[in-house]
Amino acid sequence: MNESVPFKPSLLNVAPYTMWKSVGVDGELTHEQVVAGFAKWLIRAYAQMWYLQTDFKIRWYLQRRAALKAWALAEAQRRLKPSYQPTWSVWAFGHARQRIRDLEAKLELLELTIGGAQVEQRAAQKASARPPRSRAFLQAFYTAARQRLPAELVSQLETAATKGTERP
Repeated sequence: MNESVPFKPSLLNVAPYTMWKSVGVDGELTHEQVVAGFAKWLIRAYAQMWYLQTDFKIRWYLQRRAALKAWALAEAQRRLKPSYQPTWSVWAFGHARQRIRDLEAKLELLELTIGGAQVEQRAAQKASARPPRSRAFLQAFYTAARQRLPAELVSQLETAATKGTERP
């Protein structure tokens, strides 16, 4: 084990590193064992929240515990896939988890940045755009206004409306 690694034997008493208890700090586990152990840790971490937010469904739905197991296994596989190794040491697993956390934080920041830029872009478009006008709606409005308003007022409105559109 690398001397600069801050992992100590006491780390094997802290979840999810307890899966290395049988092989020790310098031992290695297969990828499948690490995924299964990480999934068990995720199950314990998510259980309370999962049970509070899921109800019993009709019989063909996955049972709550089976659904939690499936979710945790899929999440463990997804999280460890980018750092795949045939065997894992406690050191490599700890650093992979840290890299995953760092990448997830960068992705979240990137999503927020992109989302903010899209909101700003949409706001600028809306601010500079003229309100949408349906030709049919405007024609119907004009016709109704001519019928209901006094002729003198209609003539003043038409004059005011055409003032800005006249070309020299």
